[in-house]
Amino acid sequence: MVKRKGMGRRKLEMKKIENPNSLQVCFSKRRAGLFKKASELCLLTGAQIAIIAFSPAGRVFTFGHPSVDAVIDRHPLGAQRDATSEIPQFDPETEEMSRHCSDLMEKVETEKRRKVALEEIKVKPGEGGFWWEADLEGRSLQELEEFKMSLESLRDSVVNRAEEKANLAWLERYLDLN
Repeated sequence: MVKRKGMGRRKLEMKKIENPNSLQVCFSKRRAGLFKKASELCLLTGAQIAIIAFSPAGRVFTFGHPSVDAVIDRHPLGAQRDATSEIPQFDPETEEMSRHCSDLMEKVETEKRRKVALEEIKVKPGEGGFWWEADLEGRSLQELEEFKMSLESLRDSVVNRAEEKANLAWLERYLDLN
C-alpha cells in the first residue's frame, strides 16, 4: 500500500496575482478572513477598528466596530472629513452577521430573564411543591401508607401507559406491513 503525499500547506510567494478570476477569489477569501480576525480582536480586547477595502472590481467593503464612522471620527483627521462623502458602514455580509449576532444576544438575554423568573417561582419541597417531592421525615404512619398507595398507583398508570404505547406501535407496524 503506497501512501500518497499531498501538497499540504506550502509557503506562497507574495506577488501580484495576474489571473482576474483567481484575484477575485483570493480577495473574497482574504477579505472574509481579515474581517473575521478584526471582529475577534474587537471581541477579545474591546478595540475599536475600522477597515475599508476596495475590491479589484472597485467595490467598497467596510468593517467597523462599533462602526466605521465612530472610529474615523475618533481619529484626528476624521473630524476634518467632508460631510458629503458617504462611505457605507458595512458590506451586506457583515451587516447580516451583525444583525444575526444581535438577534442571538437578544435571545440569550431573554433566556437569562426566563431562567431568573423560573428560579423565583420554583417551589421548594414541603412548601406546596409536588407530592412526590415531599419530605417524608416526621410523617405519620397513615400519611406514609397513603404516600405508598399513591406511588403504587403512579407506577401502575405508567406501566399501563407504556403497554398502550407498545400495543399501538405494534399495531402501526402491523398495518404498515399489510
